[in-house]
Amino acid sequence: MFRFIIISFLIYTVIYILARRAPWLIRWIGKLPGDLSVQQENSVLYLPFSSLLLISLSLALLITLIKHLL
Repeated sequence: MFRFIIISFLIYTVIYILARRAPWLIRWIGKLPGDLSVQQENSVLYLPFSSLLLISLSLALLITLIKHLL
């Protein structure tokens, strides 16, 4: 369990650093097919379904690979 927490922290740290140093890497979030955007008079609601699914699957694969390597 402790190893999982450390690995999760490291992954979040890498994502944060990438987001700060190279913001163009995360501009695709919300723009994939399957992401919804509802616009009304004075508000906008973004529902990035496919982006979140892609991120979730990628992180699950990465964590699984790291677990097998350790």
